[in-house]
Amino acid sequence: RVHLPGKKPVQPGGSDIVELEMAEPVVAAPGDKIVLRAENASATLGGGFVIELLAARLKRRQGIVDGLKERARHLDDPAALVRGCLIAASERGTTVDDMVARTALRPDVMPALLSELETSREAVPIGRSGRWILREAFERVTRRIDEAVVKLHEKDVAVPELSLAAVRAAVARNEAAVVEDAIQHLVSKGRLVKTAAGGVHHKDHSSELPAKDRDRCERVSALLAKGAGRPPEIDDLEAEAGLSTPEALRALKLLESRGRAFKTETHWFDGPFVEAAKERIRAFAAEQGGFKPADVRDMLDTTRKWLIPFLEALDKSGFSRRVGDKRVVRES
Repeated sequence: RVHLPGKKPVQPGGSDIVELEMAEPVVAAPGDKIVLRAENASATLGGGFVIELLAARLKRRQGIVDGLKERARHLDDPAALVRGCLIAASERGTTVDDMVARTALRPDVMPALLSELETSREAVPIGRSGRWILREAFERVTRRIDEAVVKLHEKDVAVPELSLAAVRAAVARNEAAVVEDAIQHLVSKGRLVKTAAGGVHHKDHSSELPAKDRDRCERVSALLAKGAGRPPEIDDLEAEAGLSTPEALRALKLLESRGRAFKTETHWFDGPFVEAAKERIRAFAAEQGGFKPADVRDMLDTTRKWLIPFLEALDKSGFSRRVGDKRVVRES
């Protein structure tokens, strides 16, 4: 099939950009000459040369056609062929192997060509994935991520940081490797700030709690601190703080995101209490070569009801690990 991506039909004797949709796969590369004949070879319909190999149909836009015409004028320029691959790949980026296959250039000439495009600030290598992307397309991705982070913050200004999973989900249509590198680029430029917990927040984001949240968090925090190694049940917490279940859970999550609460499978502990407990456990383990539940139970004045979920949560957080009948503190 012959498709016409331009807006006008090709007149007899004229020439234009056309798409050939093959019935069967063919081997072709930019610059190859082609002749179209009738099915029984009784007549020659036209001829030309290959400009680009397509993964999908072109959109009917004059700008795309004009770009292909410009590329057609530089098919004897290896750098232009590589640039054409990057333009076609757009925000997905592409690999060196794919560019070799699409341009029919020798693999050994690609490093110099890509280095030239990087030096001229036309192309960007993507981290360790081996992908390359046109700088203009990469900048579009970084802008999209920057805007997505701002919108995610606007949904709940009280949340101090966003998980990388949430950021990735917001721009899921982009190639994962490109997104990862774009996030790192925004961090290096100071547009995004990476947190100790592994999340990010926008440099302009203020996580100051609204008055209602601040009041609820202070009430809940005071009850957690009072409970220490025997924190209150969620029902008791709600009753004593005068909060509904959603309000109490929101307060706990906001406190957790600020390091002021520590969640186990069954309870929430006071954040400062947990940090102090970890220091005591660390000192004890260094002296004794590890620790057992009974050691921590006496140290924190608690019982197995709270202790076992607490120790399991410490293991899960990466603070400690089990070795036989003891636990040891992981290296920092």
